[in-house]
Amino acid sequence: MLLNQLFKPTDENYQLLKEFNETLKEVVIKNYQQSKELYYNTKKMLADSGSSLQFEGVECKIFLGKNKQYSNSNPFKEKIQK
Repeated sequence: MLLNQLFKPTDENYQLLKEFNETLKEVVIKNYQQSKELYYNTKKMLADSGSSLQFEGVECKIFLGKNKQYSNSNPFKEKIQK
């Protein structure tokens, strides 16, 4: 299939592109939420353990680096609703 056929502005192609964009938005939002949750869960775990964990008798120090700032609202969701 030639590229110009694939990207012809047909109703079917428009619908496929629209569905792809919706799926992509869902994936981006889910990844953002999971990243935020993982960051705060790790931060809490490190605070509870004093930044030092034991794995099979080996002490491991974990540093998150700079404090990451996640907004209380989801910036991707705000853009989608517009």
